[in-house]
Amino acid sequence: MSPRAVALGAIGVLVGSAPLFVFAPWRGRSVELYTGDAATHAAVAREIAEQGLPHGWLTVFLGGFPFGHHYPPLGWLLSAGLMRLGLAPARSLYWLAWVATLALPFAIYAAALRVRARPTFAALGAVFVLAVSPYNPFVGGYEAFFTTGLISQVLALPLVVLAVAEIARGARASAVTLGALAIAAHPEVAAASMALALVGAVVARDRRALETAALAAAGAAVFGLALYGQGVTTLAVPFGWPPDFGWRRLGFGFRRWDWWLFDGDLLDRESALMPLTALVGAALPILFARVRRPGPRAALAVLAVAMLASSLGPTLDRLGGLAALALAFLQPLRVLALLPLAAAALVIVALEEAAQSLEPAVLPDRARAVAPLLAITAALPLALALPNRFAAGRAIRAQFADAPCVHAPPGYDAATLRGWVGALEHGRLWFDQSEEGPLAFCAERDGLVVASSVPVGVTSGVGSHLGIEWLAARQLELGRPNSSARAEALGIRYVLDIATPPEWRERSRLGSVVLAERSGGTDLIGAGCVTERWQGSDDALRERLIRELTRPAGADRLLDPTHFTLLEPAPGGVVAGSVALDGCDATGASVTPRPREPGALEATVEGRAPVDVVFRATAFPSWRVTLDGERELAPRKVAPGFFVVRVPAGRHHVLAVVSSLPGYALALVAGVLVVLALAFAPHPRTLLGRFSDRRGSRASPRS
Repeated sequence: MSPRAVALGAIGVLVGSAPLFVFAPWRGRSVELYTGDAATHAAVAREIAEQGLPHGWLTVFLGGFPFGHHYPPLGWLLSAGLMRLGLAPARSLYWLAWVATLALPFAIYAAALRVRARPTFAALGAVFVLAVSPYNPFVGGYEAFFTTGLISQVLALPLVVLAVAEIARGARASAVTLGALAIAAHPEVAAASMALALVGAVVARDRRALETAALAAAGAAVFGLALYGQGVTTLAVPFGWPPDFGWRRLGFGFRRWDWWLFDGDLLDRESALMPLTALVGAALPILFARVRRPGPRAALAVLAVAMLASSLGPTLDRLGGLAALALAFLQPLRVLALLPLAAAALVIVALEEAAQSLEPAVLPDRARAVAPLLAITAALPLALALPNRFAAGRAIRAQFADAPCVHAPPGYDAATLRGWVGALEHGRLWFDQSEEGPLAFCAERDGLVVASSVPVGVTSGVGSHLGIEWLAARQLELGRPNSSARAEALGIRYVLDIATPPEWRERSRLGSVVLAERSGGTDLIGAGCVTERWQGSDDALRERLIRELTRPAGADRLLDPTHFTLLEPAPGGVVAGSVALDGCDATGASVTPRPREPGALEATVEGRAPVDVVFRATAFPSWRVTLDGERELAPRKVAPGFFVVRVPAGRHHVLAVVSSLPGYALALVAGVLVVLALAFAPHPRTLLGRFSDRRGSRASPRS
């Protein structure tokens, strides 16, 4: 493999990346706007950049959640690091995603070279992935970030490509290290990749690759357990995905295969020629003809298993039990993201096999022409696909045009609204994020979530795994009576809407856009009394909460700012009952909060009788509440997922501080050490050989 050929292949990959330059970060105002999860990701990263992680807690959405326990931290940390260097939130995220997207084809190219593919074929495989126009952003391509904002997935894909290549080579140190990094970028994509690598190694009957895959999978599993293992044990109410996420949680069933394959929408959306689908179809008979060889076997098996796993969601959900539980940790949509990579690998292997089978069959003086002819043949479908890719890129970029948001209500001005929400104090901000919400798309696109100086009491992205709180926030229903009471129960002080809701006062107006403020009441800390108790298993409590929160009467009862429903774990179904007040009386009680850093809530509480003080932050096992700096109070969970403590009569100081789970830092250190040991420690057979040599050298003088 000559350096010249490698360089020419890299140039080919760069030329094939031309459609990506439609999104170049240095071009125009587009980098000031967001799509999908990009806005929520940027808001979290901004909080980390500006506030740090003094208690390991993020307040930016809903009731807040712990850093690292449930979400992949790598993207947040990289984005926050770029912000600390001076980049604006949108620009830091845009640069990170663009570089990662460009890195993917070069990772494929490098990976193919590492397993000794010819540079021309490796470059064609890399361009194949660039040319994919997926029907769904979860499949991959530019859409993964530029229409949906899936930054974690975008970051993970280059890492898993390189990790799988190192597994195929049997390069233990790099495979284990890359696998662990991928887990920190996106655990589900990484886990699916490790599983597919194991499948490929088993089917190829490559012992060295299988050992490396097992070690890489073990390293990723250990590091994943260190990062997320403790968090998994805390996934009780309110944690868990919202009840109506539908296909985003389950993916698509086997009925989609007809659409994906025969209509070409998996790889060639809206392309009558379906060139990439046709290229994969042409590769299949070549591989089946050479199926006795390890490469074709592995490529076919990996694609088949990936297709199967990406379609099992509805079936697993119907089976229930452990099968349904598996969906919480390995969503089929994340396997779907790997299908273009598996298809590209299949094309590369098919080209290599075709060249190896044809070269001995032609005259010796013409054998060298076989690979170029195959490359030209494979390049034709790619050339046919690229115009469709350019068109898709231009359509996506149109979302970032300089013109105002096309869905904006009259009077909407993004700069003015960013100024409004950036000057707020106390409580949380809410706006309608339903599909029918007039401000949802524009608020997301224009970064109002990122600009807000107070936490956001609703989300459609990061934080939506707080499923019960997410559902409760959607029940605010400004047009229904008592919306201000429901808002207080959720810690919401402000709403952005197209009219001033009843019971609210207008703070600012711009055309039809209104920033309204709730008058009176409390914000993130309130006072009331526990009046009802629900006891049952987590599943039963979750089901009951969902049922009640989707009924107006149930929502009003559970979102009462001064009457709380206690949630207690117990076996079996929910048993509801009233709770004796034991002298509790919140009449006339006052709560004076003090501003604190993320992860700490502090207030002075004064009342004539004992009161239950509610902290409208997500109930998590590591919250600690102290009274007057001396006595520690036991927090109790209340609907929809907050916590309360009983405070005696009189004037008292209360302080709630959260932390990472006990032993989390030690678990991370241990995880890193295990990864390093798996990556760099001598192989067991090597140690055994050294031991045998040492014993032999000691025995030789006696003989």
